[in-house]
Amino acid sequence: MRQLEENLDRQKRNWRRVCLTKRRTRLQALDPDRRTDSAKQLKSVLSDPQIPIGSDSIVATYFPYSSEPDVSRFTDQLVERGVSVVAPNLDFDGLSEVPPFLPLRGSRSGPIDVVILPALALDASGTRLGRGKGWYDRAMEAIESQQDQVPLLVGICFADEFHKSGQIPFTSHDRKVDYVATPEGLYRTS
Repeated sequence: MRQLEENLDRQKRNWRRVCLTKRRTRLQALDPDRRTDSAKQLKSVLSDPQIPIGSDSIVATYFPYSSEPDVSRFTDQLVERGVSVVAPNLDFDGLSEVPPFLPLRGSRSGPIDVVILPALALDASGTRLGRGKGWYDRAMEAIESQQDQVPLLVGICFADEFHKSGQIPFTSHDRKVDYVATPEGLYRTS
């Protein structure tokens, strides 16, 4: 079993290398107007009623690195609607009492309803390939142990990083997402 996990971890490292190379190439070739258009499209996709976000919801989101899909317009829209928004607490390590997410100014803390999380790649089964540090996997474990409800997980990637067949390596500590959102559309995972 251990050898299988090590083999899957090696496969995931290879996937990450390829995905990060593609992202760097995309970023270099992408003009600012196309990046803005992509952020607007993602805002529209994430506003789909399939993702139940009411004014009393608490939504965990992220602040994108330069190469990640930009969800800032969607986050701004949530704040404007009065939705409580929490963001990653980078001091969270999964070992201490430090919470994984902290409320943005004007937001409240409490059980998280929806988590918007970045991915280098996603597949139709809900497997998410992150950056390899396990931060979101540990954060989801902490959230699930602290609240009665399991939050809805929405993975974010670019369209060419969404693999419609389940081919991303999956290990025992990985968390699957419920939805995949790209600037081109929203997909329910199997």
